[in-house]
Amino acid sequence: MLRQRRRLVLAVVPAFVVGLLWVACHQRSERIRLSGADNGQIVAIAVGQQFDIALEVPVGPAYYGDPVISSQSVRFLGEFDEVAGPPVNPGGGKTQRYEFEAVAVGQARITIERPPPGTSPPQAFQITVHVY
Repeated sequence: MLRQRRRLVLAVVPAFVVGLLWVACHQRSERIRLSGADNGQIVAIAVGQQFDIALEVPVGPAYYGDPVISSQSVRFLGEFDEVAGPPVNPGGGKTQRYEFEAVAVGQARITIERPPPGTSPPQAFQITVHVY
């Protein structure tokens, strides 16, 4: 009886561990995409995982600027324009996509400002990233 239990454990445990590793690797491979709707939120992202922030620029000449990151837990990889088709409004209809990677355990606040035309204070997108 003891020998049968041992065989069962030796067969089940490795399969269970392989399953957990597959799930962990699969979850990290999915890129997280955040948007303007996530403004002010706190998100949890694993070390090594990449994520995007996609911000729509509906109208006007002002675009979002460079991101400001409060700590070295997150690394900025680059900014890219996405244009789905001809813009509905001249000077708008574009999405700016910012790519990041979580590189160390900690917390980082990401701020991306969009100065509006005129003299009013800039609009800002902010998100807090908890890297685990």
